[in-house]
Amino acid sequence: MDNLEKFISQNRADFDDKSPPARVWDKIDIKKQTESKKISFWRGFKVAAAVLLLLTSGAAMGIAFMNSQNASTLASNTLTDEFLEVEQFYQKEINVKVKKLTSMKDYDTSVNEDLDQLDISINELKSEIADAPRGSEAEIISTMINNYKTKVELLERILDRMENTKSTDDKNIQNESTDI
Repeated sequence: MDNLEKFISQNRADFDDKSPPARVWDKIDIKKQTESKKISFWRGFKVAAAVLLLLTSGAAMGIAFMNSQNASTLASNTLTDEFLEVEQFYQKEINVKVKKLTSMKDYDTSVNEDLDQLDISINELKSEIADAPRGSEAEIISTMINNYKTKVELLERILDRMENTKSTDDKNIQNESTDI
Protein backbone atom coordinates (compact mmCIF):
# COMPACT_ATOMS: atom_id res chain seq x y z
CA MET A 1 0.00 0.00 0.00
CA ASP A 2 1.20 3.44 -0.73
CA ASN A 3 1.18 6.26 1.80
CA LEU A 4 -2.05 7.89 0.59
CA GLU A 5 -4.02 4.68 0.94
CA LYS A 6 -2.65 4.10 4.43
CA PHE A 7 -3.59 7.62 5.46
CA ILE A 8 -7.16 7.26 4.10
CA SER A 9 -7.75 3.90 5.73
CA GLN A 10 -6.39 5.13 9.10
CA ASN A 11 -8.47 8.32 9.05
CA ARG A 12 -11.62 6.99 7.41
CA ALA A 13 -13.88 7.99 10.25
CA ASP A 14 -12.74 11.59 10.01
CA PHE A 15 -13.66 11.72 6.33
CA ASP A 16 -17.10 10.20 6.76
CA ASP A 17 -18.42 12.61 9.37
CA LYS A 18 -18.26 15.60 7.07
CA SER A 19 -21.05 16.16 4.55
CA PRO A 20 -21.39 18.95 2.03
CA PRO A 21 -23.98 21.64 2.60
CA ALA A 22 -27.48 21.20 1.09
CA ARG A 23 -26.98 23.90 -1.53
CA VAL A 24 -24.24 21.78 -3.08
CA TRP A 25 -26.70 18.92 -3.52
CA ASP A 26 -29.25 21.32 -5.02
CA LYS A 27 -26.75 22.46 -7.64
CA ILE A 28 -25.91 18.90 -8.50
CA ASP A 29 -29.58 18.00 -8.94
CA ILE A 30 -30.23 21.07 -11.13
CA LYS A 31 -27.35 20.20 -13.39
CA LYS A 32 -28.65 16.65 -13.77
CA GLN A 33 -32.13 17.94 -14.60
CA THR A 34 -30.97 20.42 -17.24
CA GLU A 35 -28.56 17.92 -18.74
CA SER A 36 -31.29 15.31 -18.97
CA LYS A 37 -33.55 17.89 -20.65
CA LYS A 38 -30.79 18.74 -23.12
CA ILE A 39 -30.08 15.09 -23.77
CA SER A 40 -33.74 14.24 -24.38
CA PHE A 41 -34.16 17.27 -26.69
CA TRP A 42 -31.11 16.33 -28.75
CA ARG A 43 -32.07 12.67 -28.75
CA GLY A 44 -35.56 13.56 -30.01
CA PHE A 45 -34.08 15.87 -32.63
CA LYS A 46 -31.72 13.12 -33.83
CA VAL A 47 -34.55 10.60 -34.04
CA ALA A 48 -36.72 13.06 -36.00
CA ALA A 49 -33.83 13.83 -38.36
CA ALA A 50 -33.18 10.12 -38.91
CA VAL A 51 -36.86 9.45 -39.65
CA LEU A 52 -36.97 12.40 -42.06
CA LEU A 53 -33.81 11.17 -43.79
CA LEU A 54 -35.23 7.65 -44.16
CA LEU A 55 -38.52 8.93 -45.55
CA THR A 56 -36.79 11.26 -48.00
CA SER A 57 -34.36 8.61 -49.25
CA GLY A 58 -37.18 6.06 -49.52
CA ALA A 59 -39.27 8.48 -51.56
CA ALA A 60 -36.30 9.29 -53.80
CA MET A 61 -35.60 5.61 -54.40
CA GLY A 62 -39.28 4.95 -55.09
CA ILE A 63 -39.42 7.74 -57.65
CA ALA A 64 -36.20 6.51 -59.29
CA PHE A 65 -37.57 2.95 -59.42
CA MET A 66 -40.83 4.10 -60.99
CA ASN A 67 -38.95 6.18 -63.55
CA SER A 68 -36.77 3.21 -64.48
CA GLN A 69 -39.87 1.03 -64.82
CA ASN A 70 -41.50 3.62 -67.07
CA ALA A 71 -38.29 3.99 -69.10
CA SER A 72 -37.96 0.24 -69.64
CA THR A 73 -41.65 -0.03 -70.57
CA LEU A 74 -41.24 2.86 -73.00
CA ALA A 75 -38.12 1.25 -74.47
CA SER A 76 -39.95 -2.06 -74.77
CA ASN A 77 -42.89 -0.38 -76.53
CA THR A 78 -40.48 1.44 -78.85
CA LEU A 79 -38.74 -1.84 -79.68
CA THR A 80 -42.08 -3.46 -80.32
CA ASP A 81 -43.25 -0.62 -82.59
CA GLU A 82 -39.99 -0.69 -84.55
CA PHE A 83 -40.18 -4.46 -84.81
CA LEU A 84 -43.74 -4.28 -86.15
CA GLU A 85 -42.59 -1.95 -88.92
CA VAL A 86 -39.68 -4.23 -89.81
CA GLU A 87 -41.93 -7.29 -89.63
CA GLN A 88 -44.42 -5.70 -92.06
CA PHE A 89 -41.60 -4.90 -94.47
CA TYR A 90 -40.28 -8.45 -94.44
CA GLN A 91 -43.78 -9.94 -94.71
CA LYS A 92 -44.39 -7.89 -97.87
CA GLU A 93 -41.06 -9.05 -99.31
CA ILE A 94 -41.82 -12.66 -98.46
CA ASN A 95 -45.33 -12.50 -99.92
CA VAL A 96 -44.05 -11.03 -103.19
CA LYS A 97 -41.37 -13.70 -103.50
CA VAL A 98 -43.74 -16.54 -102.59
CA LYS A 99 -46.26 -15.36 -105.24
CA LYS A 100 -43.51 -15.18 -107.81
CA LEU A 101 -42.24 -18.60 -106.81
CA THR A 102 -45.65 -20.29 -106.86
CA SER A 103 -46.37 -18.84 -110.31
CA MET A 104 -43.39 -20.69 -111.77
CA LYS A 105 -44.20 -24.01 -113.38
CA ASP A 106 -41.27 -25.93 -111.78
CA TYR A 107 -42.22 -24.87 -108.27
CA ASP A 108 -41.31 -27.49 -105.63
CA THR A 109 -43.70 -27.54 -102.66
CA SER A 110 -41.01 -28.88 -100.34
CA VAL A 111 -39.88 -25.27 -99.99
CA ASN A 112 -43.04 -24.65 -97.98
CA GLU A 113 -41.79 -27.00 -95.27
CA ASP A 114 -38.63 -24.93 -94.80
CA LEU A 115 -40.65 -21.74 -94.74
CA ASP A 116 -43.05 -23.26 -92.21
CA GLN A 117 -40.11 -24.19 -89.95
CA LEU A 118 -38.95 -20.57 -89.98
CA ASP A 119 -42.50 -19.43 -89.19
CA ILE A 120 -42.65 -21.82 -86.23
CA SER A 121 -39.34 -20.45 -84.97
CA ILE A 122 -40.58 -16.86 -85.27
CA ASN A 123 -43.83 -17.70 -83.44
CA GLU A 124 -41.88 -19.35 -80.61
CA LEU A 125 -39.75 -16.24 -80.27
CA LYS A 126 -42.89 -14.08 -80.20
CA SER A 127 -44.26 -16.10 -77.30
CA GLU A 128 -40.90 -15.96 -75.48
CA ILE A 129 -40.70 -12.18 -75.67
CA ALA A 130 -43.66 -11.82 -73.30
CA ASP A 131 -41.89 -13.84 -70.60
CA ALA A 132 -38.39 -12.57 -71.30
CA PRO A 133 -36.50 -10.75 -68.55
CA ARG A 134 -36.19 -7.02 -68.97
CA GLY A 135 -33.37 -6.03 -71.26
CA SER A 136 -33.35 -9.23 -73.31
CA GLU A 137 -36.25 -8.18 -75.56
CA ALA A 138 -33.88 -6.51 -78.03
CA GLU A 139 -31.91 -9.73 -78.44
CA ILE A 140 -35.06 -11.77 -79.11
CA ILE A 141 -36.34 -9.18 -81.60
CA SER A 142 -32.96 -9.24 -83.34
CA THR A 143 -33.22 -13.02 -83.63
CA MET A 144 -36.72 -12.73 -85.13
CA ILE A 145 -35.51 -10.18 -87.66
CA ASN A 146 -32.64 -12.51 -88.58
CA ASN A 147 -35.19 -15.29 -89.15
CA TYR A 148 -37.15 -13.02 -91.49
CA LYS A 149 -33.92 -12.15 -93.34
CA THR A 150 -33.13 -15.84 -93.63
CA LYS A 151 -36.57 -16.51 -95.05
CA VAL A 152 -36.18 -13.74 -97.65
CA GLU A 153 -32.68 -14.95 -98.58
CA LEU A 154 -33.92 -18.52 -98.94
CA LEU A 155 -36.69 -17.40 -101.27
CA GLU A 156 -34.26 -15.25 -103.29
CA ARG A 157 -31.86 -18.18 -103.75
CA ILE A 158 -34.65 -20.47 -104.87
CA LEU A 159 -35.96 -17.86 -107.29
CA ASP A 160 -32.47 -17.23 -108.68
CA ARG A 161 -31.88 -20.94 -109.22
CA MET A 162 -35.24 -21.42 -110.85
CA GLU A 163 -34.73 -18.40 -113.11
CA ASN A 164 -31.24 -19.60 -114.02
CA THR A 165 -32.63 -23.03 -114.76
CA LYS A 166 -35.40 -21.51 -116.85
CA SER A 167 -33.00 -19.31 -118.81
CA THR A 168 -30.71 -22.27 -119.39
CA ASP A 169 -33.67 -24.32 -120.58
CA ASP A 170 -34.77 -21.47 -122.86
CA LYS A 171 -31.28 -21.24 -124.37
CA ASN A 172 -31.21 -24.98 -124.91
CA ILE A 173 -34.60 -24.81 -126.63
CA GLN A 174 -33.39 -21.95 -128.84
CA ASN A 175 -30.26 -23.88 -129.74
CA GLU A 176 -32.29 -26.93 -130.60
CA SER A 177 -34.66 -24.91 -132.75
CA THR A 178 -31.78 -23.28 -134.65
CA ASP A 179 -30.18 -26.67 -135.19
CA ILE A 180 -33.26 -27.94 -136.94
